[in-house]
Amino acid sequence: MLYIYLDTNIIKLMHLKKSILGQYEASFYKKTLQVPLLEKGKPANPDIMASGIKEVLAKLPEGSSKDRDVTLVLPQETFIFMKTEMPPDMAEGVLGTYLKDKARTETTFDAESGHYGYIVKENEGSKKIIFYGASNGVVDAFATPLKLIELNLACIVPESLTYFNLFEKTLRANKKETIWYVSYDQDELSGYVYDSFGLIEDSKWKASLGTTKKIEKVLQKKVAEF
Repeated sequence: MLYIYLDTNIIKLMHLKKSILGQYEASFYKKTLQVPLLEKGKPANPDIMASGIKEVLAKLPEGSSKDRDVTLVLPQETFIFMKTEMPPDMAEGVLGTYLKDKARTETTFDAESGHYGYIVKENEGSKKIIFYGASNGVVDAFATPLKLIELNLACIVPESLTYFNLFEKTLRANKKETIWYVSYDQDELSGYVYDSFGLIEDSKWKASLGTTKKIEKVLQKKVAEF
């Protein structure tokens, strides 16, 4: 499986290979483009995206390129986001139908003509549902550049969810916490705000450092705003 992360003008590739001992070996590759890959969470130009991904794939060791299935990790703005309380008497069998109706009412997202997923988190006796969705049109827009280089889009995942999975096991089940997860890459800071259940809101914070700003000062200022 190939895992590809896409941001404004960055492509990151992770390739997993299973060793003869049954363990997985991961290798990472990256490319920065001078033109935007994404615009409002969608491909800005399928040909440029396909060309950029192909260049990154060329860095794989010989024989690794036989993997054709791709999981895309995409910015949160690509997805419809909804966070809602889970009714205490809700049965698992009707949860999917409940969420489809809820998403249609609160976000106008039609799950019948799109792709969606959700996670259920419990903390101090309360349950909340984090819902993500993407229309067929959005999914097809990302599948198109992959098809140009003979790759198959197997799955799309919000980057915000991958971050949460990194640290959720460190959270204490009996305490409500607020987490600001920040990444640093190429003189830019970016991040999302979470609580013990998951993402709080879908807006992504960004700040450019340049040559004069210090990470500590920028973070301190934003924490004060929070």
